[in-house]
Amino acid sequence: MTDGAAQELTPAPSPRGVVVFDLETELIARARLAPTPVCVAHTDGDGCTLELIDSARPRVESWLREKHLVNHNIAFDMACLASYWPDLTPLIFQAYEEGRVQCTLLREKVIDIGLNGGLKESYSLAKVAERRGLGTMDKDSWRLGYGALRNVPLEWWPFGAKVYPLEDVRITSALYGLQEQDEELLALLPALSAQDFALYLAGAWGVHTDRTRTEALLAKVEAEIAQWRAVLQVQGLVREDGTRDQKAAAARMVATGSTKVTDTGRTCLDADACVLSGDPTLIMYSDYSSATTLRAKVEDLTHGYELPLQTSFNSLVETCRTSSRKPMLPVRGWQAQNPPTALGLRECLTPRPGCVFLVADYPSAELHSVAEVCLRMFRQSELARLLNEGRDLHCDLAARTLGLTYEIVLEGKKGPYKAARDLAKNGNYGLWGGMGVDRFILQAREATGVVYSYDQVIALKMAWRSMLPETVKYFSWIQEMKGNRDRFTIRHPITGFQRSGLTYCSGANFFFQHLTATAAKSALFEISRRCYTVSNSALYGWRLWNFPHDEFCLEGPEAQVHEAALELADVASTWYNRYTPHVPLKVEAVATRLWSKDAQPTWRDGRLVPWEGPSVETNVVPRL
Repeated sequence: MTDGAAQELTPAPSPRGVVVFDLETELIARARLAPTPVCVAHTDGDGCTLELIDSARPRVESWLREKHLVNHNIAFDMACLASYWPDLTPLIFQAYEEGRVQCTLLREKVIDIGLNGGLKESYSLAKVAERRGLGTMDKDSWRLGYGALRNVPLEWWPFGAKVYPLEDVRITSALYGLQEQDEELLALLPALSAQDFALYLAGAWGVHTDRTRTEALLAKVEAEIAQWRAVLQVQGLVREDGTRDQKAAAARMVATGSTKVTDTGRTCLDADACVLSGDPTLIMYSDYSSATTLRAKVEDLTHGYELPLQTSFNSLVETCRTSSRKPMLPVRGWQAQNPPTALGLRECLTPRPGCVFLVADYPSAELHSVAEVCLRMFRQSELARLLNEGRDLHCDLAARTLGLTYEIVLEGKKGPYKAARDLAKNGNYGLWGGMGVDRFILQAREATGVVYSYDQVIALKMAWRSMLPETVKYFSWIQEMKGNRDRFTIRHPITGFQRSGLTYCSGANFFFQHLTATAAKSALFEISRRCYTVSNSALYGWRLWNFPHDEFCLEGPEAQVHEAALELADVASTWYNRYTPHVPLKVEAVATRLWSKDAQPTWRDGRLVPWEGPSVETNVVPRL
């Protein structure tokens, strides 16, 4: 942009009461994902203004009290304001709670999900502006340089440093105007923006790791990899130097009868092909191939001893679920949402001194959601009846596959019928998505480490459909909406959220995945609000540090864990059940010193106390 063009920073007209703003800040650093603001650019439609942050305090406070606020990636800016002016945190949450905060990044995602077949690769302001025909933005010259201008009077700033934030505001204002053309898709945006803020705070808070457990796990991983290498060398699939012999592996794969090939015509040796081969040595070969990634996941934990590990949450994917990724340097962190369950990685995380973890997850959440959908659409659901009666659905299905009574399998579910129940559990959760036998086998192996046979899966599907007769209506409904098209569009019957670009399977999954995510995330923001701003709440002072899809992970003072646990369970249940009133669920919170799937509610003298977990000496690190 030339000097002469600086006077052309005229924003698009904004609706009355809407303020578009943008902060420039110092740089993000380790344990500092909400850095100090330097300046704020803003417009209410009558022109763009740039101010140093300290002089803007009265203006920002008045915005938070009464204005509708718009920004691209607004969760970051709000977190920076809350960190810089902690006394404004209640007003920030109030603005979100009143639905007065919207993120143009999330708005663009929702529009693409609803109309354009799904999400694009990037939603940076520059990329969105380019796709929307709003011009090319200079995001390289000044984006990382504002720390040097902290407390420097604006009149001394270089011209480009002034133009950069003003241009961001002008483009964001114009983008907001364009997005208003699709406002019928944006009803959930205030809630989505609030949830995005809660997740940003969780990622910024982070979590520490225990040195002893982490180093024990790292040693265990190295030992297991060495064992794999030795076995595979004997089998001729790994050379003496540790590299894989793909020619030998391909020959073994062909010997299993596999006909799967790559795009170049070579025998396929990917993880799916190895698992479906049923050959234990080829499955080990696949695991060995991913050993570097496995080791790296554990090595990431070694950075959490002194400063917390942090994560970058993505609050909105196509289904409305969340995801996370390891943040870029200089931040040290981890991919927080899908740590291996059987590896022992979760147990390496540790609360800060004087604190414990509080964990609450939704039992059978997606089953409650799909039952609610079936009741709304078909006026009946056997699944809903079984859930409301408190039946163990996995035992029920296992009993049908075994030809036994429900009572017998229920009694032996942790003994002789555990394996059958585990298979049934995979069926109850996986088959609603319309997956075929191959995909079921692969997904079950990824989740549990067990490789099921074709015959087992086919028998399971037949028993499952017999147990739940509404499945016939459900899949007929999906097929009717899809018709002969490769892709189709759905508007969710309960939330109104629209998703385009669906296949048969993604359409089947969408109805319950989306409802589960929407219901769980509605509680997410309320939990965060109480943690940060409601002084008479038992959750006040606690901090959310992870949200793996349908599980809340908090950290807080041990002295008030009982009261906090009861309130967490109540909020999680109440907010979720607003979306599934005919098939309500009940949440139970667990206090624990370790984040572990094995953690159980522990009571002493009528009060919940932390589950202590196993010691390092009692094999806290399972076999891989």
